[in-house]
Amino acid sequence: LMLSFGIIIQRHLILPIKTLTTEIQRLSNRDYSPIPHHNYIAELGNLAFEIEGLNNTLNETVGMSESMLENIMTPMVVVGPDGNIRWLNESIIRLIEEDGKTEDFIGQDFSIFFYGSKQETVSEKCMQEKKQLFVKGQVDGRKGTTKYISVASSPIFDFRGNLLGGFTT
Repeated sequence: LMLSFGIIIQRHLILPIKTLTTEIQRLSNRDYSPIPHHNYIAELGNLAFEIEGLNNTLNETVGMSESMLENIMTPMVVVGPDGNIRWLNESIIRLIEEDGKTEDFIGQDFSIFFYGSKQETVSEKCMQEKKQLFVKGQVDGRKGTTKYISVASSPIFDFRGNLLGGFTT
C-alpha cells in the first residue's frame, strides 16, 4: 500500500513539478519554443496552463521587440546605465566608419566607441536627467570624415521603474 502511494505521489506530483520547473527555467533562459501540452490534474493542470500562456505572451512580446530592433535601419544604440553598449546595429558602426560586427562592441564604453575618447554622451545625459533629449552635433569617422548628426536619446525603464539604459538614434 505504501509503495503504491509512493508511486502515485511520484508520478502525479513530483514528476509534474519537476517538469514544470524545467519549463520555467527554459523561459528564464529565453527559450520560448512551444511547451508540450500536459494533462495534469487540479492545481498542477492550472499551473501548466498558466506557464503555457506566459510562454506564448513572452514569445510574442520579446519576439516582436527583438524583430523590431533587428530591422531598424537608422543608426541606433542602447547604452546601459554604466555607459557601456548593450545593443547596437550595423548602421551606427558604418556611421563612424568602424570595422567589425555588432557583437564585437557589446560591453564597450559608448563614448570611446562613438567619439574615440572618453566624454559625456547624450545617452548618459538623458539617463542622468531621466528625460528625452535631442541635440545636433558632429562626429568624426575613423577614416577622417566629419559627419553632422542629429541625436535623439531616451531613457528606457522596466515595468518596475528601474533604469535599463538609454536608447539613442
